[in-house]
Amino acid sequence: MSDAVMEAVAAERAPWPRWDYRVVEIHARHADALEEELRELGANGWELSLIGEPVPNTYRWVFRRPAAS
Repeated sequence: MSDAVMEAVAAERAPWPRWDYRVVEIHARHADALEEELRELGANGWELSLIGEPVPNTYRWVFRRPAAS
């Protein structure tokens, strides 16, 4: 079978969701600033996938949401 045929068959059997990703870095010392940013992103359909603190008081977030078809 060709690669294209195999991909089509796999897509019919188990359709995997496709995602858009967004990386946000914010410097904040207080939780209220973080909460405000999270509320805004959540209202736009973004789901928090990963959070890191590469340096003190700076947060790097990775968000995802289903990709538009």
